[in-house]
Amino acid sequence: MRKNVLFSFILLTLLSACTTQVPLSTPTVQNQQSWDDRQSTLNQLTHWHSVGALGIQTAKDNNALQFDWQLQSENDYSLRFIGPIGTGYGTLKTTPTQSIYLAPKGKTYTDSNAEALLIKVTGWQLPVNDLYYWARGLPAPGSTANLQFDASHSHLTSLQQDGFTVVFQNYSGVGKVDLPSKLLIQNADIKVKIVVTRWQLD
Repeated sequence: MRKNVLFSFILLTLLSACTTQVPLSTPTVQNQQSWDDRQSTLNQLTHWHSVGALGIQTAKDNNALQFDWQLQSENDYSLRFIGPIGTGYGTLKTTPTQSIYLAPKGKTYTDSNAEALLIKVTGWQLPVNDLYYWARGLPAPGSTANLQFDASHSHLTSLQQDGFTVVFQNYSGVGKVDLPSKLLIQNADIKVKIVVTRWQLD
């Protein structure tokens, strides 16, 4: 119980600190856009730089982190995990041919699959392959997804896919597009809370 309270406090502290740094505008840009048109717009966003806070809860432990995600394409990105006082949890670097996890103290791990590598090194079942799509408010292609929409049918409010439930708790306006700024991703083994405080679209 005390561990969960401490985790919640650290996560809230991180979220509060991040939120005051880079405020995002209210999502108004795409409220009247159809889902088909919105999907087309979002699918054109293939590289970005996003920053925020990440809470990961499993049966074994809780982690409150910050993240820095610099993405050039679906299979070419760097996802850095940072502890609550600047301590390094490591960086996941993915290329079209392999994934590398740069751990503290110079340790390096490799695998052909980013998700398998994260599980092996950290124990986190973090669905980074699907997250490329979910982070934009899209279902991932290649598997069935159960979708729920808001009243205007332009923004996803939740989806179920690949054994996960994703709840899009908030959207923010980023330039001419609305993007998720608060997500909850969970299955029977893990709960992931994501708050994006800065989107930079190239």
